[in-house]
Amino acid sequence: MEVKVPEAPAPKEGESSDRPLWESALDEWKLSQAQLDEIQTLLVTIPVHKLPSCQKEDLEKAYYQYMAQKAAEIKRRNEQKRIRSRFSYLRKLMQEDIASKPPQEEKQPTQAVARGTQEFRNFTERQNNNYMDKVLKQYSQPYSEEERKALQEMEQQQKGNQK
Repeated sequence: MEVKVPEAPAPKEGESSDRPLWESALDEWKLSQAQLDEIQTLLVTIPVHKLPSCQKEDLEKAYYQYMAQKAAEIKRRNEQKRIRSRFSYLRKLMQEDIASKPPQEEKQPTQAVARGTQEFRNFTERQNNNYMDKVLKQYSQPYSEEERKALQEMEQQQKGNQK
């Protein structure tokens, strides 16, 4: 589904630029300064992957587009079913966006399989990797000189303990 992103309005002549651009997306809502401050606090914590076409140098425009999208979504949902508090609903939507995780890039889905089962699959699905040859070779190698002396000493100790 394609979402049309609204363009940021050009500042009007004589209009104060003290006000952030994103607030103009909510002009018709008549929000209090406390509510605008709360939205501002939430807005700066919105993850970048949730902001439309976000580039660091154009963050203000991305905030405006994000707020315009949310306002349009709330307006559309209000037509379907009445929303009592647009501010509370907006805050809830923003909090959900903040809590959302970024999309994962090409990772294999995790399998809900016990570790032992997965290890067994890994073992049985091997093909032509000479696993048995490697294991047999490991155990058929003669002992090193140090290992041989240690074994002889252990055998002598065991014989001495038996007497």
